[in-house]
Amino acid sequence: MLKTLLKSIFIITLIASTTAKATTLHDVLKQTQTYNPTIKAKKNEYKAYEQNVSKAFGGFLPYIGIYGQQETSTSTTTFEGGGGPFPAGSVTTDSEPLSYGMQLEQPLFAGGKNYYAYKSAKRQLQAQEAILQNTEQQILTSAAEAYIDVQQKNAEYDLIKKSKSVISQQLKAAQARFKAGSASKTDILRAKASLASVKAEEIKAEGALKIAETHYESIVGEKPNNLKTIDDLNKVLPKSMNTYLTAVEKNNPILRATAYQYEAAQDNVGSARGSFMPEISLKASYGKNENLVMVGAPMSIEEESIGIYGTMPLFAKGQNIANVRQAMYSEESAKDALMAERNNTRERALRAWQTYQSARIAKEAYIETVNVAETALKGVKLEAKIGRKSIIDFLEAEEEYLSAEVGLLQAEKAEFMAAIELLNTMGDLSLKYFK
Repeated sequence: MLKTLLKSIFIITLIASTTAKATTLHDVLKQTQTYNPTIKAKKNEYKAYEQNVSKAFGGFLPYIGIYGQQETSTSTTTFEGGGGPFPAGSVTTDSEPLSYGMQLEQPLFAGGKNYYAYKSAKRQLQAQEAILQNTEQQILTSAAEAYIDVQQKNAEYDLIKKSKSVISQQLKAAQARFKAGSASKTDILRAKASLASVKAEEIKAEGALKIAETHYESIVGEKPNNLKTIDDLNKVLPKSMNTYLTAVEKNNPILRATAYQYEAAQDNVGSARGSFMPEISLKASYGKNENLVMVGAPMSIEEESIGIYGTMPLFAKGQNIANVRQAMYSEESAKDALMAERNNTRERALRAWQTYQSARIAKEAYIETVNVAETALKGVKLEAKIGRKSIIDFLEAEEEYLSAEVGLLQAEKAEFMAAIELLNTMGDLSLKYFK
């Protein structure tokens, strides 16, 4: 009996501890990175691109094949009379000829087509890797935003509920004072208006919280549960704009992908030009034909060959030069795309840096605003007790304090998302920062 009781207590304690465990942003990002279907789709797409490299490398490898064939045949040979060595008549021969062999072809020189095709495939794979990284960065940014949004909406909802409780108490106090003759009808009406307003805000905040939780679940794959407060990210960010811009230029995934695509386009030009060059290969073969019957006599034939073969295109209907021109135009297009992406990435990076700096200043301003509003509220509360301030004064101070607190929550979210955007543009939105 005691053993069963202790076991039950242990299970209940374990369930309670699991439920109470805080969910960190690291947990959320790891969950998203592992199970998000968009990321999984991009990973599979990347694996498909890996096969292009294998196929391109196959251009350097030999072709080895075997063949075999067996038939059943009947032939009739008719001899005309007339004094030859064979008497007049016919001979019927049944046979089952069998042929088999092996062929080998090893490319030795292909005008650089195989070399450049392999280089291009590798560059395209690197571009896809960068695109995959960018997809992960964008999804993780969405997950981080969903995380902080639930926290902010939840805190805002709690603040409004707390304010509603305070205003409800003030309404009761105003009604009591009105009965005692120390408050006016206006005080009661003003308190009722404030209470109605805060109730409306409460309903609005509750709805916003449910929407945030639904969005969180769609991104992360599970409902939010006891989300832990996020540490300040300023310590992991670059200390100067120049350091930040250097990191962006080096590591931004979209910029890297565009650069790799330009390099691949250059390699495609080399591959197209290779079509004007000769192709040289080593060929070897072995074959044997058995069960052959010639004029009634069985026989077999065995053949072996090895040699170096070469071909040189002289005119290919103009397709070669058209392919080169097409590849060159694609190279120029990729070059222009790279220049445009550099400009766009720099503009985005500068905007992200300025947004973060402004968000930090705004947050500090809201901290000061909250401190002032809190001090003012405490002062009005004390003065209201001794009759120097009215209930209306207290309600106005409470509303100002609530507005300042909500503004601070929004400023903290804005600063956090600005920091996430800095990491995103650097291609460095990593789980290591959120442990």
